[in-house]
Amino acid sequence: MKKIVLYTFIGFISLAIFLIWILAQKPEPEHITYGMSFNTPYARELGLDWRETYDAIIDDLGVRHFRLAAHWPMVEPKSSIYNFEELDYQIRRAEEVGASVILAVGRRLPRWPECHVPDWVKTLSAEEQQTVQLRYMTQVIERYKSSPAVVVWQVENEPFLEVFAYEHCGELDKDFLDKEIELVRSLDSTRQILITDSGNLGTWNGAYSRGDMFGTSVYVHFWNPELG
Repeated sequence: MKKIVLYTFIGFISLAIFLIWILAQKPEPEHITYGMSFNTPYARELGLDWRETYDAIIDDLGVRHFRLAAHWPMVEPKSSIYNFEELDYQIRRAEEVGASVILAVGRRLPRWPECHVPDWVKTLSAEEQQTVQLRYMTQVIERYKSSPAVVVWQVENEPFLEVFAYEHCGELDKDFLDKEIELVRSLDSTRQILITDSGNLGTWNGAYSRGDMFGTSVYVHFWNPELG
């Protein structure tokens, strides 16, 4: 019996060493493209002039790959009244310098509180909220699908990360997420769709199987309310 336990233990250790060795053999990527996310509401939250900041990133830092976000409250502050001033400027400047843009659309987009909903939407029923959300997304896609700067559409941001900001986002409606993806694909079949998931807390399955491209985040250190 002791020999069986010993051999089993040795087997597990050997397997673990083998797996570590296999993973270590993964070649380094031949090409890495660095870019950055720019977020108008967050720039304002930091007390910055978003336009000056964005221009400095392009002109002084020379960044040529961006992820921009069409935050719903910014784009449609009132029902059917759209404001594209910020995004128009950002896309136009990207076009001028030949920069590429991943444009994120949806309810859940980068920065706290994760799910960004205009005040006028909050009093609507769940079904009505979904209807007007698809309407807003349609407006964004139709406006920018002719831009040479936009290379990828990102639909939602880490939608499967339900444990984070649950009080603002609630449970994920997977069927509705599929509707969002289907809508974007129907409006623009020429560009790929990016779906993302958390690198620390995500399982990747749901996101990886839905989009044309998969993206994930990597935080070497992150705070957890349970673990500290």
